[in-house]
Amino acid sequence: MPILDKLSREYESDVVFLKTKANENVVLAKELGVVSVPTLIFINKDKEIERSRGLVTEHSLRQKIEELLKYK
Repeated sequence: MPILDKLSREYESDVVFLKTKANENVVLAKELGVVSVPTLIFINKDKEIERSRGLVTEHSLRQKIEELLKYK
């Protein structure tokens, strides 16, 4: 996802971006409850705080990141 690559560079000092392929990591996908791709899971201190399923725009993802960083 080029958007994630771009945003991971921009927010590298504040956010850790991890990505995996659900079909190559079936056990992890099942543990995380991934039922569709793409799925974005926002985690803070080992707790899921937000989940997004389906395609997202750069603008909406940037807004979500900025919103969540306010509460870090």
